[in-house]
Amino acid sequence: MGKFLHDQHFDYLISAGFAGALNDQLQPGDLLLAKNFSTLWSAENRSSLSSLPIHIADLLTVPALINSGEDRNKLALTSGAVAVDMETEFIARACAAHRIPVLSLRVISDTPKELFPAPTDVLFDIERQQTQMLKLATYFFAHPHRVPRLVQFARRIARARKVLATTLMEVVRNVEI
Repeated sequence: MGKFLHDQHFDYLISAGFAGALNDQLQPGDLLLAKNFSTLWSAENRSSLSSLPIHIADLLTVPALINSGEDRNKLALTSGAVAVDMETEFIARACAAHRIPVLSLRVISDTPKELFPAPTDVLFDIERQQTQMLKLATYFFAHPHRVPRLVQFARRIARARKVLATTLMEVVRNVEI
């Protein structure tokens, strides 16, 4: 990230993506502006985006997906954050090092009550940064009763992606530097 930012010139960076809720405050499709990582959040920007349904709270960055409601609740209590992702802290650090204002916007994809449809190591290979399709197919072939949860999860992700894209268009139109 640092090398990428070093070779470019940005007035600001919008870091957008998915996050998992740490408690029941947020639901799939809800938007979160990570106040602890966002430096591009002036009074003017706040008022111009006040019509958008964006929750403003702290976000926590962790090294792996969390597939336990109990673990999420513990993290919520110990960190004070309402959601978790795997990259925002590193993006914000790199932006700070290059003096680039950042706005961190996340859409909630999962909650302690609506967890992932399969074990996290089946859904996503952290080291390769991708889903291994053979591993995923093998898991669901062995656990066909879980396929409906996978379909529901895919629909949730599609709705969340649409919410995020629509909001990003509005944010870009309204951000003032």
